[in-house]
Amino acid sequence: MTKKSSTDESKIHILVVGPLPNTAGGIGTMMGHLSESVSYHTHLSFADSGATGRHRIARLTALLLKIAKERHSINVVHVNLSKKGSTWRKLIVTLALRGLRVPYLLHLHSGNYLEFLGACGPVAHKLIYGMFQSAERVVVLGERWKQSLSSLRLVDDHRLKVIPNAVPDLYCGLPRPGSNRIIFVGRLSEAKGVADLILACRAIPAEIPWTLHLVGDEPQSAQSIPHLHDSRVFKTGWLSPAATSQMFNESDLFVLPSYAEGLPMSLLEAMSHGLPCIASHVGAIPEVLLDGRVGRLVAPGDITALTATIVDLLQSPKLASDLGASARLEWQKRFSLDMYRIQMDQVYLEIAEKEPMQ
Repeated sequence: MTKKSSTDESKIHILVVGPLPNTAGGIGTMMGHLSESVSYHTHLSFADSGATGRHRIARLTALLLKIAKERHSINVVHVNLSKKGSTWRKLIVTLALRGLRVPYLLHLHSGNYLEFLGACGPVAHKLIYGMFQSAERVVVLGERWKQSLSSLRLVDDHRLKVIPNAVPDLYCGLPRPGSNRIIFVGRLSEAKGVADLILACRAIPAEIPWTLHLVGDEPQSAQSIPHLHDSRVFKTGWLSPAATSQMFNESDLFVLPSYAEGLPMSLLEAMSHGLPCIASHVGAIPEVLLDGRVGRLVAPGDITALTATIVDLLQSPKLASDLGASARLEWQKRFSLDMYRIQMDQVYLEIAEKEPMQ
């Protein structure tokens, strides 16, 4: 838990619940960026809700006790939400917040949350509906999610807010190496399209050299991914932000052929580094990676199209360079960390300035 300094006494106190800053995964990465951002209006502290590791129940219990003890000094609780276990834990947390009359916002991150919701039984669906209905605000990553939640009447339109993810600027500004080095950043899983990416790369014509660098953890299920041990495929595991930034700076092309996404942090990081990007037409990605202008989109699972798009950019350095420059410009205009904190602060202040929960 982050401690408050004397300079924070006049600021609104926001408790952020979910993965701790800079833990593995997109939410932990985004919370790490949020924790490093600057605000004159709000002070953030972070609490683990027991998502990973040992003693999950004990950590969730400790969080509930902390909220009960400090409820009078907490102005707003920022609840990060994903599917499955994250939802079941947050149901407990938000029920406690409602009982203690502490206002909260839900920050939805999952790329296929609606599919998860559709598979829930009537009791679970009713509980989840109540959690959304009792939230002072619901933050989503793109317009598609706003429209979907609104159409399902999970949340009133006036309580829905679109705030895309954001990343800091770590770009070194050096020219691309020109070695046909392709980078993927994310969990090495079938859902992220890693198998499709490897097969697409292996289908590149023999006269075009390439290497593929996979940055991310390797779950046990990844052992079934074909050709993962190809000599041109390199696995690094999870890297520190600085090391990941170096990998971006040393690469020529970023590819993320996922089957489901919210708004992937790795895509924004690649854009901030001026890398030409190829990604699937899923989640909020089409709202960010405008096809043909900022990057290239492919249908998930279309390996032939993925290969053709990779080859097109590897063989067209001018096109790749122009797309990379456009991607960085788009990041500067819409996805900088300063802009993100301003938008989050607006939501926090709107909630804190309301009357206490009834």
